[in-house]
Amino acid sequence: MKTHHVSLLTGNFKQNAHFYVDILGLRFIKNSINQAKPHMRHVYYGDFIGTPGTVVTFFPDAKLDRPRVDGKMFFNGLHFGVPAGALPYWQERLLSFNLPVTVDGRGILHTQDFDAIPIEIKAVNQQQFDWHINFMSDVPAEKQITGILGAELHVPDVVATANFFEQLFSNYGVVVKGNVVNLADEQAIYLYETPSDAPESKFGKGSTDHFALAVESSQDLDYLWARAREQGCGVVKSILIVVISTLSTLLSRGAIVLR
Repeated sequence: MKTHHVSLLTGNFKQNAHFYVDILGLRFIKNSINQAKPHMRHVYYGDFIGTPGTVVTFFPDAKLDRPRVDGKMFFNGLHFGVPAGALPYWQERLLSFNLPVTVDGRGILHTQDFDAIPIEIKAVNQQQFDWHINFMSDVPAEKQITGILGAELHVPDVVATANFFEQLFSNYGVVVKGNVVNLADEQAIYLYETPSDAPESKFGKGSTDHFALAVESSQDLDYLWARAREQGCGVVKSILIVVISTLSTLLSRGAIVLR
């Protein structure tokens, strides 16, 4: 099982596009609307042809240009892959745009966008090729972002959440080790426990609306929906809110949504 896309919120489209197109080198691949709220814009960034797994989308709205509250339950950040050997290039590039940059002990590069979304960039054994290369970007083809590697999910009960993911996706090659939900191709969702006195989360600029995983067919979606409903009888409320409540939102082309 792999990432399909991640959708987030922004209060300033121009700054948002500057970061993801001009700085990260993704292509602005689609200008659409939020199907659930047709009055709201929905913009898509990704590789040149918008391959699932490379796509990050945003709902721009000036009313969202307010601080978010990351409380009891929330997705956080975006993790991207770049070809092996490209991290020095990205460190220099981000610094040239006056962005904060650090490199941790694992060699992962950390920065943030203009909505204070934490960004991680990690080297992978992959490189864009053919029509996946964004020829409209000044980022060299051999340095371009290869796709999404995951994000963080903050919840009140990490153990219960990990068990839920493991049981729900047991037939899809998902392996849970500790607080890491391991997907395919070095992708992962990292679970972190929130304090017991954490406030309710509130959307604002930089909030994650949803994290979508890809499956092969509508039959897979039906199966997972049934599995989630079965598990819902025996798991804690926090897990129902994080996962099951959003499995009711099924996307076409084989994706399930976690919010």
